[in-house]
Formats: sequence, structure tokens, C-alpha cells
Amino acid sequence: MKKNVFFSVALLISLLVSAQEYPIDTIQYMGSSDNHVNLVFLGDGYVESEMNTFVEDVQKATNAFFKETPWNNYKDYFNVFLIKTPSKVSGAGMSPKETIHNFYGTTFGFNGTDRLLYPNNITTVRRVLKNHIPNYNIPVIIVNSTKYGGAGGEVMTFSKAPEAFEIFLHEVGHGFADLADEYWPGDARARERPNMTRINNSKLIKWKNWCGSEGIGIYPYFEKPTWFKPSVICKMGSLGPDYCAVCRQAIIESIHEIVNPINSYQPDNSTPLSIDTLKLVDFDVTKINPTLKKTIPYMRFKLDLIKPNPNTLDVTWTLNGKVIGTNQDSLIINFKLLTKEELELIATVEDKTNNLRVDDHSTIHAHSVRWLLGIASGIDVQSVREDYLITQMPRSIKVEVTCSNAKNRQMNVILSDLSGKVVVEEKTNKEGYCFLSTSRLTNGIYILSVYDKRKLTYSRKFTI
Repeated sequence: MKKNVFFSVALLISLLVSAQEYPIDTIQYMGSSDNHVNLVFLGDGYVESEMNTFVEDVQKATNAFFKETPWNNYKDYFNVFLIKTPSKVSGAGMSPKETIHNFYGTTFGFNGTDRLLYPNNITTVRRVLKNHIPNYNIPVIIVNSTKYGGAGGEVMTFSKAPEAFEIFLHEVGHGFADLADEYWPGDARARERPNMTRINNSKLIKWKNWCGSEGIGIYPYFEKPTWFKPSVICKMGSLGPDYCAVCRQAIIESIHEIVNPINSYQPDNSTPLSIDTLKLVDFDVTKINPTLKKTIPYMRFKLDLIKPNPNTLDVTWTLNGKVIGTNQDSLIINFKLLTKEELELIATVEDKTNNLRVDDHSTIHAHSVRWLLGIASGIDVQSVREDYLITQMPRSIKVEVTCSNAKNRQMNVILSDLSGKVVVEEKTNKEGYCFLSTSRLTNGIYILSVYDKRKLTYSRKFTI
């Protein structure tokens, strides 16, 4: 009986420790963590009396981060937090075999590489992140040591060596955008990545749209000439230079996968319908009094956008398929001019930054709001935000549909050839996604279409 009591108490203590809360500081907050990239700093090897130093180090790292292109262009897309987890001792271990009582067990010498700095207690890292900021995107550990070191991967690390922030920017390229080293990383780490490939055909290589500009080409790794990289001058190859164009593109696309530039919109289905009156002022120079005033009923449709700096978002408004507005955050509809019983207003948003040269980018990252306007008996407005993420895999295409009611309905997803023949057809599941197998299809051009209750809502061309 005593053994059982002891076990229960020990278990309770363990659970209390695992659920312990640590202070969180907010360095930058731009909006909901559900629709922003959440950069979270942890500190290892900082004792309690060094917490202020840790905060200062995080602020310096954040400043360095947002001075670098393309991170600086998308600063408003990021939240930045830090979690204070004081260690019992300062610094880092010199070997994974060495026991050190810093908080995460971070040591140099992982995998036999002296500069490879990584936490032994990765489960502790995961637990702290999950308990404090569960929807983190970029977890980073600053290690309180002046010895040169760092690592990318599940969690990124860097020390306080003189090159600290360059190490950080290099490692975050690995961990966030899956970028490869542009020096030879060794056979074990060689694989297809945004900036690493075995393909040397300029028409087929993944960065083909950049070849011939900004120094981008097809360069063999000196140590392994069967593998290729896009540049000879890049932060992923050596500390100091900027990211090359291909790496900048990969970083931006990773941001696009997380952040919807349409932060919110009005009217939505949760807000009261507001029909206002607008005074129109016409000028007629033939009259003594040149001003003629009249009022009309109108509704304003508005997007709250998260904008890059400089703003590269392209906004298009269509009413029943006809473009009625471009590059404006809001639109006014005069209801006296509307004669049809049902109208469809769509606002679509695409990032047209010059840092991207991605085929069919507007359909890979499609962001839109669709309003259905019924005016037969009064004015009724229903809205839905729709986003489509299409991922082409070696033997399939993954279609993810995100909208306010995607989980409550099935959408038909059809892949057809250019003659219109349906070759693959699936329905989205309750989570809003499906897979279309392409393993049995011959090479060629296909059209992917998404239908909501027999109404076409999305279309994209695919080359297989």
C-alpha cells in the first residue's frame, strides 16, 4: 500500500512539473496566432539572474531577423514571443555524452561535429512549447555560450558567437523553409529540396524560372557533382551574403502556406446586415447651382488585409464574373443598379511580389471571399472565405479546401484531360481535403476543378 501511495505522489509531482508554467514575453504581436507565423525563442544556459540578458539577446536577434530580406518584407505576418526557462548552470555542454544542468541539455558535438549545437532534452522542448504556445511555427533556442555553433531541424539553435545572428538566419532557412546547405552537407543530408536537386535540365529544374537572372544557374556541388544548387553566393552557402533568389522564394512560399492575407472581411455571417445611404454629388456646369444631391442605398464590402512591405498584394473584385474593381480594400455596391435576383461578388487576393516566379502561383495559394447577394425580396447576404492549397506529390495531388463551412459539406474534386474526359474524381472529406491518385495517368496536361453543389469554385491546370 505504501508503495502505491508513493507511486501516486511521484506521478502527481511529475505531472505538476510537466505542466509548470513559465513567463512569456511578447516581442511583437501583429494579430491572431492562428493566422500569423509564430516565432518563439527559448533560452538555454541562462540562469535566473541572466533572464534580462536573455530578453536583450532575443530583441537583438529579432532586430537582425527583420533587417534581412525577405523577412523584412513580411514583418507584419509575424508574432514574436519568448519563454523564460531558467537553467541551473550557465552555458552549454561540450559533448552529448556530458551531463549538464542547463534547461534543455543543449550541447555541442552532436553527430561527431563540434559546431553542431542541439538539445539533448528534445521532449522538454516540445512540452514547453506545447504548454505555452502550441501553434508555434519557428522554435529557436538561443544558447548562452560564445563558442561557435548552431543547428537547424525540428528546433533551430544558435550560440552567442560573434557570428550569432548570421548563424540564426542560416539555420532558420533550414528549419522553416526546408532549405539545404549550399556547401556540401554530406551524403546523409542530400535530398531533393527547394535549393538542391539531382536534375540538371534547365527546362525541368525546379528553379527554371530564375535561371539566367540574379546569378541563378545550375551549379554542381564540388564534392558531389551529381547534385546541384542554384547559386554560388548565398546565405545557405556561407555566412554574410543575402539569401539567393531561389531561397527567398522558398521562404516566402513557406510564409504563404501559413498566413492568409485576408485577415477578416465585412460583412460576414456573424455581423448584422448594414444597408446605408450614400450621398452622390453630381456637377452640372450648365446650371446656376452646379450641385445636385441624391441618396442611394448601398453596402460596403471590405477586406482587412495583412500587407507585405512594400505592399505587393493584388486584389480583384468580380460581380457575376465581371471585374468591377482592382487593388482596393473595399467596394461599394449600389443596390438600385442591381436587377438580377441572385448575384455573386468575389474578392480574390494574390501576392505579386517580384521575389516569386512560381508557375500558377495564384492557384497554388488562392485566397478569396465569396458573397452571395439575394435581392428578390429585400437584401440577403451570405459570405464564405475560401482558400485552396494544392500540393503535387510524386503519385498524387492533395487538395485542401479551407473555408468557414468546408467541414460541413463535401466538395467534388475532378481531374480531367484536355478533351474534358474525367480521369480521377474524389470528394473532400469532413476535414476539407482529399487525394487524387495520378499513378496511372500518362504524361500530359490536365485540368483540376473543384465544385460546390455543382458550381465551379476553383480551377487549375496541371502538367503530369
